[in-house]
Amino acid sequence: MPVTLNTNIINTPGVHISESTAGLIPAGLATHDRVYIVGTGAQGDFNTPKQVISTDDLTNQFGLSPSLDAMALYFANNPNGVAFFVRAGAPGRIDIQVGVAVTGVYTVPINGSDCSFAALAGGTQADIVQGLVNAVNNNATVNGTVKAIAGTNGLIRLETLVMNASFTIDTLVAPGGSSLTAAYWSHTINLATPANGTWGITINSTAVSYASTGGQTLTAIVAALASAVKNHLTVGTLVNVSDITATSFKITAKTGALLALSSPIAPAGSTTSSTPSPVAPLAQQFITAIQRSFDPDFDSQGFIIAPEAFATLVEQSDRVNVGVALENHCSTEGFDWKTLIDAGAPSLISSVDRANVEGLLYTTARGHSSYFYPYVRNLQGTLVPPSAAIAGIAIRRYRDQGFQQPPAGGQYPVKGVSDVAVRIGKAQQAVSNPLGINLIRYFPNQGVLVYGARTRSSNPYYRFINTRVILNVLIGTLREAFQTEVFSAVDGQGVLFMRLRQTAEAICYQLWDGGALFGAQPEDAFRVICDRSNNPALDLENGIVRVDVYVATAPTAERILIGVTRVAIDQVQIVTQGLAAL
Repeated sequence: MPVTLNTNIINTPGVHISESTAGLIPAGLATHDRVYIVGTGAQGDFNTPKQVISTDDLTNQFGLSPSLDAMALYFANNPNGVAFFVRAGAPGRIDIQVGVAVTGVYTVPINGSDCSFAALAGGTQADIVQGLVNAVNNNATVNGTVKAIAGTNGLIRLETLVMNASFTIDTLVAPGGSSLTAAYWSHTINLATPANGTWGITINSTAVSYASTGGQTLTAIVAALASAVKNHLTVGTLVNVSDITATSFKITAKTGALLALSSPIAPAGSTTSSTPSPVAPLAQQFITAIQRSFDPDFDSQGFIIAPEAFATLVEQSDRVNVGVALENHCSTEGFDWKTLIDAGAPSLISSVDRANVEGLLYTTARGHSSYFYPYVRNLQGTLVPPSAAIAGIAIRRYRDQGFQQPPAGGQYPVKGVSDVAVRIGKAQQAVSNPLGINLIRYFPNQGVLVYGARTRSSNPYYRFINTRVILNVLIGTLREAFQTEVFSAVDGQGVLFMRLRQTAEAICYQLWDGGALFGAQPEDAFRVICDRSNNPALDLENGIVRVDVYVATAPTAERILIGVTRVAIDQVQIVTQGLAAL
């Protein structure tokens, strides 16, 4: 490659020597030795991965946490490991909807302080939104607690500056002919004296009602109205119904969409009311933490799990939404992580048949998600989600034998446990395994073993966990190695092409030499193309250089088939020679 000397140097007489570099880019393999555990705690920063080196360290940093038992299992199965804990938090949030634009004063009272905007004639809905946003953000009493964000189509979002904080909105004021409505995460519906007649509630403009007759008790009326909400074809898809008591029940948004609730109605002789809450429900806390806590430029790839979420969320839809958030995070370009999803609590998913049904709700295109059942019983007798123990086994085995090995099997039994919540037999596993449901089983004289290593992908190329991890390491290594080559000139002599190709080949060779790629020779295991055949002029003119890497990952020995043939005395050599000749 031609060497360009500094013009100030070559204008002076003498011999000038310039030193440069050439050849492939030195690259070490990326790691896959981290686990990120998303949970809750009594103290500590929200949505920020913090390194934890022991269960005592977890308690010191985050106080009491329902994730403590899971963390203990991680360290039991990976004693020298390092975990990162993320305290899940979501901002308190209320959405304000501005109606049609009219002249007059609009007021949003926050924590007793009025934030007002006087709309002029000819103003638009967007003008009113921006005016109210400015009124909130410029209010010295309010703006230390709440910030306002302008949305589209008349939407204003109010969020607390501190995670999991709450605030109140008093009566909203809009001039005649317009409206201001508030939408919350959840509402508690309170019913008073029992009475015959129609009880109703309107959620996001959809009315749900129940007609009470025959002198029902208030407890029966509450249960019936709650059931009507839960089973409504439209509203039932929007909300979870929980905390049903003799006088009230709670409705909570299933997703990030908030709930606008009109005044509930009661028959003559009684009353109803609603108590709204701006604080995000637990499911959304986990989802927010998964979405907001990580940066691919700072957080190394590895496993991300949320055992506490799957153990505590009662509604299956909540658990699935958390699983979807984990899958979306892991499969996002720039991350390439792996998630291990736990089944719901043993009281909810009490049999392998239920686990099969629930596990099928989780999907992954390229193997970033895997599902495990049942829970394991720790040495104190507590049933604990297994994902942390499996992550610990995986990372310990990667350190001992290489990351191409699956986190399963008799070589690495689960430590720190005495049994499983549900004992599962071979016949049951024969049904679950093809579905991609990974079972944890108890074997006499072997203990508790992870006896499945599949992903939830229906694509046969992404069937096994180790396939996803091998590809994660390959992708992470290529990304890091080539980062220094961004903004390099593309010469017409093929020097850049050669350097990129040789670098990718060297990375693949390391993977093949370590047993992560399948092939008797390197050329059987991988091939790299980076030349003019896959770099047409149009791409080059647009600043695009393509490197195509083809690899065959090492599969998992999931089933070993042994054939035994009874041969007559003195006939072993004759029979085997005959078979060899076939």
